[in-house]
Amino acid sequence: MVLYRLMLSNVTSRGWILTTLVADMLRDFPDYLPNTYLQYYLYPEYKFSRLDPNFTRANEVINGREKRVFEECRTAVAEGTTRNVHVVHND
Repeated sequence: MVLYRLMLSNVTSRGWILTTLVADMLRDFPDYLPNTYLQYYLYPEYKFSRLDPNFTRANEVINGREKRVFEECRTAVAEGTTRNVHVVHND
């Protein structure tokens, strides 16, 4: 449970939080490591019932990570260094 909370504390978007919730997959397929992309194939009703056709994963990325990365890139170009760039990592 501590590892689970640590994982969620490092997640910055709702989509990633939902993706990290793979307890059902671990319970249903205990011999395999969970692959979050397989959730759409193994649990289609669950996954699709939570999708919003007006705000897709692409919109979430554009409004979240892409925006942060582009802002940091502008900062790096303006300062001529990446020394003060901290957001471009595996978030």
